[in-house]
Amino acid sequence: MSVFRRYFAKKHLPIFLLAVIPVALFFVMRAKLSWRPRVLGRVRNGVTALVWSPDGKYVAAASGDTQVWQAPSEIYVMSVQGNGNYWIKISTTLQTLKFTADGNELVGIDIARKLHRWDWRKRVELSSALPSGVLAVSDDAKIAAIAARGGVAIHAVQNGQRIGFLKDPRGIPKVAVFSKDNKKLALFCAQSSHIDHIANSLQIWRIEAGNKPFEWQGGEICQTAPFAIEFWLDQKSVAFIGSDMISVLNSNGEFFSYGASAPSNTSQHSFMPFCFSREHVCWYDIATNAVELQQWPSKHIERQLYTRVSSSALKILTFAPDGATLAGGDDKGFITLWRIK
Repeated sequence: MSVFRRYFAKKHLPIFLLAVIPVALFFVMRAKLSWRPRVLGRVRNGVTALVWSPDGKYVAAASGDTQVWQAPSEIYVMSVQGNGNYWIKISTTLQTLKFTADGNELVGIDIARKLHRWDWRKRVELSSALPSGVLAVSDDAKIAAIAARGGVAIHAVQNGQRIGFLKDPRGIPKVAVFSKDNKKLALFCAQSSHIDHIANSLQIWRIEAGNKPFEWQGGEICQTAPFAIEFWLDQKSVAFIGSDMISVLNSNGEFFSYGASAPSNTSQHSFMPFCFSREHVCWYDIATNAVELQQWPSKHIERQLYTRVSSSALKILTFAPDGATLAGGDDKGFITLWRIK
């Protein structure tokens, strides 16, 4: 008789099962529970901006009223591991929030398009040398795009120095976003009332250092303004939520759709954010009040994620730097985490 058969004789089998079954149940339950939402914290009013720190240890959320410029607002920096939270009172409502590359500062853009800087650990606002009209700030908070006379200027956030200029874009610049490597700028321009033949358009420009001219990479006419814009996973194309679906514009000017259609009621599109990681694409579907998580590059829907507050609507979604955790902020002020991996 082999060693295996002797060990698993009838009298030893119950002992073996008693040892293995609890271990197997532990891993099964851990996999199921990992998808359950975890409420990290709550801010007053709704969440207007949400961002992860570069090391993935903190989540910063801004709250306020996007309809009132001087509404009482706050920034709440929460530790994912429970090592302490920071609260900063601010005098305006932010629509964008970023950590600097070293994680020591927060940079935000308010609804009046003015840039603000904070040392969040000391709860002190720092001075900013940038003019108003800020359209976007890069993910590492190093450069900012500012609407200027005759185009869009690129400035360094720290010292305010102008490092580039996009001259004569096709229309009036309204929304902008940088690629992860800061080498491209996606720009939505609205129709100009003075030039009839210029329509709404989504454009991709390549940024050159040393004040060299920007290079036109592609563009397409948009019937309406996109509700959200992000660079696609390849950092060469731009994804946006248009009138009825998530679409992608590549640098050759080619369009293709991705994911399910958006709700037909356009007034609800502001509650339909989306974001990407290296392995997943996700967006919020207001019709089902769930986050659709798709594997990349396939279009297979891996999971539907739900919030703990059924009456709330998600306004912002963002992946942690390692792509293992998804954070969402809703209109009730709750910040929810989902463990993806």
